[in-house]
Amino acid sequence: MKGKSKITWNHFACDRHEVVTANGCLSESLLLGPVVVDGLTIVERHDLNAIFDTAISKDAALNGPPARVCLTVSEVRRLLAEYVKEKGQRTEREIRKWDCDLAMERYEAERLGLASTRCADHTHQVAV
Repeated sequence: MKGKSKITWNHFACDRHEVVTANGCLSESLLLGPVVVDGLTIVERHDLNAIFDTAISKDAALNGPPARVCLTVSEVRRLLAEYVKEKGQRTEREIRKWDCDLAMERYEAERLGLASTRCADHTHQVAV
């Protein structure tokens, strides 16, 4: 969006609210719910009512229920906080595991180094 002064959104509505694939990405059709309808002019509302052949209701979407569960702002905030907390704990566990793995690798390398030195010394002694 760098250098852009405006953006144009293109919406489409289906008989039912749908999850669609557009250019390989999941997206959704326009849900003609109360928030959208409240932003329309009276003429636009009546036009949509004629297209969707439904009575305008303050609580329901003109094109049916949402295709997926709609979260409230507080639900999204709670889920994000849980994710961040879990991710932080997972990261701490992963770092501890990496530290243990590194210590084990060093231990094994040291043991293998001693073993190969002993074998080399033994081979040397046998050769003489």
